[in-house]
Formats: sequence, structure tokens, C-alpha cells
Amino acid sequence: MSLLKRNILLFLSILIIILEYSQFSNIISPKINYQTSLITKSTDIQMVKNVPVEDNLIALSTADFPLGWYDIMNRPQTPEAISQQDFNILMPYGGSSYQMISTYLDAAAAAGVKIMLPVNPNLEQVKAGDVAQIKEKIRRFKNHPAIYGWYTADEPDLHEIPAKLLVSVYQAVKEEDPTRPIAIAFNTNLSRIKKYADAYDILMYDKYPCLEGYPEFSSSPPYVNIDFLGERIPQIGNYAKNNNKLFFPIVQAFAKRHRKRFCSGAEMKYLIYMSLLSGADGLFFYAYHRTEQSWLDSTLLPLTEELHTYLPTVKNKPLSCQIKSDQLTVQSCLYQNPNTKEYILIAINHSKSKVRASIRLDPKMSITSARLLGENRYISGISENLQDIFSPYGVHIYKLYSFYNSDFS
Repeated sequence: MSLLKRNILLFLSILIIILEYSQFSNIISPKINYQTSLITKSTDIQMVKNVPVEDNLIALSTADFPLGWYDIMNRPQTPEAISQQDFNILMPYGGSSYQMISTYLDAAAAAGVKIMLPVNPNLEQVKAGDVAQIKEKIRRFKNHPAIYGWYTADEPDLHEIPAKLLVSVYQAVKEEDPTRPIAIAFNTNLSRIKKYADAYDILMYDKYPCLEGYPEFSSSPPYVNIDFLGERIPQIGNYAKNNNKLFFPIVQAFAKRHRKRFCSGAEMKYLIYMSLLSGADGLFFYAYHRTEQSWLDSTLLPLTEELHTYLPTVKNKPLSCQIKSDQLTVQSCLYQNPNTKEYILIAINHSKSKVRASIRLDPKMSITSARLLGENRYISGISENLQDIFSPYGVHIYKLYSFYNSDFS
């Protein structure tokens, strides 16, 4: 590319930035502290820092992307609480009586929250193959407006529930309610998960890597670490996709049990977006009755609030995850918002090391600049390669701008 053409592209990218901010400087909340600075050079990367974050993407609905919690049934105040925090689904343990279940479901319906209802909270009926009582429960609650689906087993291999038995439970539930999905949560390897393939529609998976006494992103055998999940979650997500299953990863959101600590903000961001890039169709957190409000306010809720602004784009299947980088540990996926036609690039460093990566973009897209959403900086003069520096397990979310006003279809 000639020097003249490169300078023209750089000028146009800066012009796009100036025009964009002049357009919505009148509509962004006055609470935001607007700051600007000169472009600072860092070798080949040009950045504008301390600019306000903008996201005018549409809101999430429950039917689009389930984002929720595990809970317990004797807390009917939970549905309203999580609704206020923009979560939309719950999987509550317990329910010793139909009255307790009804109270919880009614509270959920009033709050606009959906419920994944366990068919038998203590697994006795499931283990015994007592499908008659299970079917009675399905008949009792299947017409309740809060019901999203049915939860037939929790970690069945650990509870020694044979796959054949859960297939019979699956068939019994479908006889009573053929339309709603059936979920099983696993905590095992893929070869064991495959044995239960005919027993569920939603594959849920839980491993909790944040270990007490160990620093960020580290652990010790026999406990799993972030590296383990960075390999296992994509593997299971790919299996779910290829076998027409929905995939709902379960992310750690508790501490002070089983030697666990609360995950840091960086760990949670990695776990959330790594799950999304692994094909997650929904996301659950464990568990609302075991979390703490101070950690929610400081760590998780800022991340989920940010996530909601991107969900209208990333809840759709990516246009491509075959985006090359000169760093093998950097994974990138390109998404398009179906309403605004804006493009979002999510890039993740799956390494414990800080890396400088050059991400190869399709020349036909004519990308000139990118804004790092949530980080208050721009990268200009991109042309065909987006270059940036990633912290260990760092997650970058870029809004891409092109020569053609971001419409590079």
C-alpha cells in the first residue's frame, strides 16, 4: 500500500471518529465524564484514549439468550431481584411441595423470569425410574407461563444414574410436554457426556476454577484451572453444535465452599466471553443463594451490564471464527448486529503470557479503525491487520469501522 493511500485511510478513519462523536454527543448520558486526548503512537498502533463508551444496541429478551442463575426454591424473592439486574432465567433446587413450587413460579412470572424446573429435586424418583410421579409433576406445571424447560439430572455420572434410565425419563417428559427443552448438567469429560446424548436437549457444563489460596488464573491439581476450561469448554461446545444440542455453560459465582474464592473481574470476563466464543446458547451462574452482593456489585454486574449491550450482536452465530492471527493463542470471532448491521470482533488471548497480536482482517471489509468497547480507546490506520497488545487471558471487544461507513457487506 502506498504512503499516500495509507495517509488517506488514516485521515478518513479519524474523520469517522470525529463525526460519530459529534452525532451522539447530544444523546449520551451527561453523567459520563467526557475526556479527549491526542493520538499517541505505540510503534505501529495508534490509539485515542479516555473516550466515552457508546453502545446503542437493542435490549435482550428472554427468548433470545438465557442468562441466569442457579437458586433454591425457598427464596421466592430471587426472581424479582435478578430481573432488576437484567437476568432472565433461573434453575432452582428444592421444592418440597407443590405449593412451594407454585409460589416460586408465580413470583417468576410476575418478574418476567423463566424457570428451568427440576423434575425431581433430590433425584430419588429419577434414580428409581419412577416416571409416573415425574409425569404428574410435568402435567401439573407445564402450562405455567414461567416454565422454560425441564431439568432432569445434575451431574448424573457422579450420582451414578445410568444413561438408559435418563433416556426413559426424557421420553416420559416429552410425552407430557413435547415442545419444551430438557436439560442435564455435567461435570465430566466428553466421552462420558456422549453416553447421555439421547437424554437431553440442553447440555449444561460446570467446572469452577477459582481456588482459595491461589492467585488470579492459577490453581493446583486435582482442581481445574483456567487453561483446562479454555480447552474443555470449546470442545464441549463444538460437540453440542454438531449434535443439535443447546449449550449452556455454568460459570462460578460463589466462594467459601469447596475451597473456592470469588473469581476476579479478569477471570470472569475471560470465562464469560470464552463461553460465548465456544458457541454458548445461554449462560448460567452458580449460584445466587451462595453469592455475595458486594462481589456482584464490584465484579459480575458490571460485566453482565456490558454484555447486554453486545448480546444483540453476539447471540447470533458468528460470521466467522476462522480469523487468523500471528499468535496462535489469540482467537477471534466476527459478529454482525442484525438490526444496525454493525460489526463486532471479539478477540481472546488464551495464554498466561502477555502477547502482541496482529489479527488478519478480510481486505474486502476495508477496515480503517476499531473502537475497543469498554476500554475507551481507538485503534486507527488498520488497513488489513488489526494490531493490539493482550494481557494474559485478555478479552478485547472491537467495534469495526470501514471506508464505507461501517457497512462492508
